[in-house]
This record gives sequence, C-alpha cells and structure tokens, in this order.
Amino acid sequence: MLLAERNSVSIDYRVSDMDTIDYPGQSFDALALIYAHFPADVRREYHQKLSSYLKKGGALILEAFAKEHTKNQQVNPDAGGPRDINALYDLAETQADFEGYEYKEALTAVIELSEGSHHLGKADVIRIFAIKK
Repeated sequence: MLLAERNSVSIDYRVSDMDTIDYPGQSFDALALIYAHFPADVRREYHQKLSSYLKKGGALILEAFAKEHTKNQQVNPDAGGPRDINALYDLAETQADFEGYEYKEALTAVIELSEGSHHLGKADVIRIFAIKK
C-alpha cells in the first residue's frame, strides 16, 4: 500500500470466496492468479468465472505449481505447494481453461523459491502472460 501511495495509485481490493464473488462482466484490466490453486473439480469453472470479469485487451498473469512439482516435494518437504497432484497445474489444461486469449508467454519453468520457511528450494511452475481477445 505504501508503494501505491508514493505513486499516487489507489488500490481497491476485497477478500471473498469463489462461490460468492460477483463483479460486472469485463470490469477489470488485469487478472493475476499467483499460486491460486483450486480443487480440480471446480478449477475450470472458477477460471472461466474469473476470466469473465476481464476486459477484452486485458492481461492475464498466472503462476502456479506444476504437476511436475511433486518430485520436488518428495525430496524437499519445504518446497511448498498443494500435496494433492490434482490441485497442481498442467500447462495445456490451464490454457484450455482460458480460451480466447493471445498467449504472449506460456511455459513450464524450474525456479528457486525463497519465500518463508515453507516455500524454499526448487519448484516446477507454470507461467502464463496472455491478452484477452
């Protein structure tokens, strides 16, 4: 919030759950899903719901643990991420959830986490940057 104040930017945020969240369609310029892991049985529905709030020309930014991350969790209990492989992401499935986008970047990467005591070490993630058509 301090950075926003120093740059004369206002931030309006709300905390909600996916079952009750409701915004007008096409009301946001950007959608950032950073390690937003949803149960597999509702993930596609949630992604499509969130996508409906994004304006045409709006940016989708997504980073999440990939299914391949389970090997890191076996070696390093502090690697973090959901332990249920069904809650981890597959790049092709995630792109299918967000149809109607121009993908500027969509990849699986191996990164090094250093984000507190429970997110340390090697991690397999998917990264997406896309523009809604």
